[in-house]
Amino acid sequence: MNFEQIENLKNQLKAKIAKGILFPPTAIPFGSEVNGDLKDYITRWYTRMYDFDFVEHLQVEEHIFHSPENIQVNSADSRSFDGIDSTQEDFQLALDIICLKNSITWNKASPFISFDLIIKSKSYRASLLHHTICKEHGSKLFLRSQSPKAYELDSFYDPSFLRELISSRKNVLICGATGSGKTSLLNSMLEASSANDHLLILEDTYEILSPHSNTTRLLATDEDGKTLKDYMSYAMRVSPDRIVLGELRSNEVESFLLAMNSGNKGVLSTIHANSAADAISRIALLTRLYGQNALDYSLVLKLVATNIDYVLFMRNKKVVEVIEIFGSEGDQLFYECLDKKMAAS
Repeated sequence: MNFEQIENLKNQLKAKIAKGILFPPTAIPFGSEVNGDLKDYITRWYTRMYDFDFVEHLQVEEHIFHSPENIQVNSADSRSFDGIDSTQEDFQLALDIICLKNSITWNKASPFISFDLIIKSKSYRASLLHHTICKEHGSKLFLRSQSPKAYELDSFYDPSFLRELISSRKNVLICGATGSGKTSLLNSMLEASSANDHLLILEDTYEILSPHSNTTRLLATDEDGKTLKDYMSYAMRVSPDRIVLGELRSNEVESFLLAMNSGNKGVLSTIHANSAADAISRIALLTRLYGQNALDYSLVLKLVATNIDYVLFMRNKKVVEVIEIFGSEGDQLFYECLDKKMAAS
């Protein structure tokens, strides 16, 4: 067994994978000339790529694989950096194998993809950035842990207050930065909902946990008739007791507001924002940008303020700001910061 033999065999396997030909480690197509030691070495090497066996314990909330030598490890209250014993070429091969195993198209034409992934029996949301659009570095992997069950409400905020929002069927918007815990809180609040409620869950990635069987879930795509905007327009036809929209981002916002304005209560959704008040402004802006009707900003703001009761702003998996919306006049939003009021009492 020598270096040239090893590299030749590796290149043969890489060429097959580049053509979309994938096989498990137990079925590597060795030729008759390959001896036992060389077979064992290549099998161990390939198994590591196939099983993505680069990190022993993926227990933290997020891994960002900037490169094999630079892995950012994020948890709720800390950040550290690690590395793995791998070349960039082998790491790229492992990512290509992940995509083939999950029937995902990832290449120059589709350089950014996001999908659910199981590694060592643990669920993750994986996002991949292809090296063809990264001039300074190779491909990157963003791996975010997904909990199989909801967390306790008291890990986020006052549980009695959160349960009251659910039981009194308030329309609630959860906001914060990426990874702040918006979906985790949403899942925990749904756990407190009535088992008799018909939940309509609308999302474009499978992240929201259904607490009971009285649930209708629609997963959106970019296809005509299957977008979040389309699903929001269908919502009134399936008699939901509570509408849950995964994330407000674009042209589904107008349908979302109209659904609440039609008398729907107990609506829950999330949005990226820098503060609770900023979330309201962001919805109003998105409505103007993506709405079919050219509405004045003050009118849009009034529609938003009339239909959203509370906004919860999150940071590091905690609710750090709560506002109750009272309405608006012109461009002025009227609200009260409840978290400060509750702290004072």
